[in-house]
Amino acid sequence: MLRDKHNLVDDFPEYQERIQTLKQTDESFRNLAREYHEVEHQVRGLEMQSVPTTDAHYEALKMKRVQLKDAIFNQLSKGVA
Repeated sequence: MLRDKHNLVDDFPEYQERIQTLKQTDESFRNLAREYHEVEHQVRGLEMQSVPTTDAHYEALKMKRVQLKDAIFNQLSKGVA
């Protein structure tokens, strides 16, 4: 089932500038964003190409994406009033 893209800037438009700044200045954030992008790419690939996989694998990827997104949001909102 094809779903909307889960691009960080699309998901957090109010943090667009902060996302770009942190990607350039914070290695930890950059690594989280890179991993999120990779997992999102895998999920989208499964959705768009109907690649055979187990439900458990697909659900695990989606759960990982949610966990990474939560960690990213925590970093984005840290120190923002």
